[in-house]
Amino acid sequence: MKVGSGEVDILALDDSRRVVVEVRTTTRSIYPLDAVSDPKRAQVRRLAGILRVRRIDLIGVGIFLDHYVIHWETNSF
Repeated sequence: MKVGSGEVDILALDDSRRVVVEVRTTTRSIYPLDAVSDPKRAQVRRLAGILRVRRIDLIGVGIFLDHYVIHWETNSF
């Protein structure tokens, strides 16, 4: 979803509260949630502010040769 000069991956509802969800996918041996840089976190916070959303979740997807992992962290940053 385009917001100002940026983009939000997912704008969702949890009960009646709006939630911005950032999704990060990695194929390297790095923990997917660690792949979100400080500048990216600042950008997501700024976009959430424009949307007047207080909660930001982070979904990390790690894709490996023989398996994948998904981590969902609520109120991430």
